[in-house]
Amino acid sequence: MPIDAGTVTVAAAGTAKQLSSGLSANASVRARSRILWIEIHPRSDNSGAKSYFGRSTVSSTYGREILKGVGEKFTFGTESGPLTELFNVFYVDSDTNGDEVDFVVAYE
Repeated sequence: MPIDAGTVTVAAAGTAKQLSSGLSANASVRARSRILWIEIHPRSDNSGAKSYFGRSTVSSTYGREILKGVGEKFTFGTESGPLTELFNVFYVDSDTNGDEVDFVVAYE
């Protein structure tokens, strides 16, 4: 099971940032791969209190809220079960301009 990690910076609160944009050039080829899970970790030194996880409609007022300094894992399948989610459909946003969100993603 390949695993990647990265960081995205939300330049402007209210503007969703695609998670796959935080991958290195070598790993970005996997952005369209099916995933097992994603862990989202808004940095504890962010100015804003929360970040938001979701699809392209996520915003600083809509999406799964994750408090800064607290990670959350989202599971989409198992190694033996059906995998239906592609990594490149997921985005984050934050309360404050310039907040950073770390992530880890596992592919099938």
